[in-house]
Amino acid sequence: MMDPDFLNAFTQPAAVDQFLAENIVAQGEKKKFIKPTSGNNPKLEELKLLLIDWINTTLKEEHIVVKSLEEDLYDGLVLHHLLENLGSLKLDVDKIALTEKKQRQKLSVILEAVAKCLQLEESQLKWSVESILTKDLVSTLHLLVAIAKHFKPNLAMPPNVQVETITIENTSRGLKTANAVEYITENKENLEAHSSKYGHCQIQCFTLMWCSIPHSDHFSDKISITATTVNRDSWISPSVFFPKCLLLMSVHINTT
Repeated sequence: MMDPDFLNAFTQPAAVDQFLAENIVAQGEKKKFIKPTSGNNPKLEELKLLLIDWINTTLKEEHIVVKSLEEDLYDGLVLHHLLENLGSLKLDVDKIALTEKKQRQKLSVILEAVAKCLQLEESQLKWSVESILTKDLVSTLHLLVAIAKHFKPNLAMPPNVQVETITIENTSRGLKTANAVEYITENKENLEAHSSKYGHCQIQCFTLMWCSIPHSDHFSDKISITATTVNRDSWISPSVFFPKCLLLMSVHINTT
């Protein structure tokens, strides 16, 4: 029996058989794939090429050349070199792992180091040893984007890269599927809304401080300078913004 949602993921019936032939899901297994309708997404291709170029440029002196994110990263060798190069991390694991057992152990060490370095909780991880080992492109992209954002924040990754995914589970009753849309890079609209929200918080904070200090000619120049500083600076949350706002005011007042 075949789940109707699975059939709906394809524009032509013949594509179903081709997809299953190319992506075998064994009995009891569950795998996630990018839907064929998302596979030719120009922004996705742009991101993949950018990450490949970034990796090859970073590891140029080590004569490592990546051509495919799925085929060249699953065993952990490239990730090992990348982390040592970017973060000066010395991982207690062999660089070359030939067996699946060794590769699994190697990836476990590498991904644990990534989570620790990026200060991510397990619930925040969008990848796993199993997903990287099984050449899950979506998980591999999530991992590389997280590493790049941490070690190379000025890397100009295209925003709003999203993919439609289909998770297929081969059960005793047939194929079960789940459809989803995943953002690989930030949703620009959400970021702008987030920024606007805390921009409003900054205005409120300054208004609060303005009302709480004496209005006199003695303070006027200092206050106007502070207003410029507050409006041009950006903070990521109220808990970070308010202490800095208070600190700016107190410094100007106490140094008069």
